Amino acid sequence: MARQRSALRAGWSPAALGWRLQSLGVVPFRCSLAAEPDPARPAASDWWALLAEQEGWPGELERLEPQRWPAADPEPQPCDPFRSSQFGDGISADPGACISAGFADGLICSLPEVVPQGAFALQVGCRLDADHFQQVSLHYDSRQRLTAWELRRFRRP
Repeated sequence: MARQRSALRAGWSPAALGWRLQSLGVVPFRCSLAAEPDPARPAASDWWALLAEQEGWPGELERLEPQRWPAADPEPQPCDPFRSSQFGDGISADPGACISAGFADGLICSLPEVVPQGAFALQVGCRLDADHFQQVSLHYDSRQRLTAWELRRFRRP
């Protein structure tokens, strides 16, 4: 059973233009009680290369919306193939206003440097092993209310 986890921590502080990203980091959690260690995840030191390697991988999507909980877990639906150029898209109306970073454990994120006045998204992805990438997107509306969680799972063909 996999017992390796990582937590992404992003901190925004009040600034003249709104909320500005002040810190970004990852904390790894490891369980020494596992019968076997988890396989090592690919490092994300060259995260653009890691994303480019996944170009075209087929995927599936699960989507949840606040206050609209389904009675049962939704079945994953096919989604568009992975496009590295789209990983940071949709974060804000100003595409140059995002911060993208890669960390140990294959963790990658794209976040707005300044929380925009309009709609935006936070995106985090993780390369679980050589053949699997998962991406979580949190979507916010123009009033900065959470509108959806999306989980995309991509697999090497």
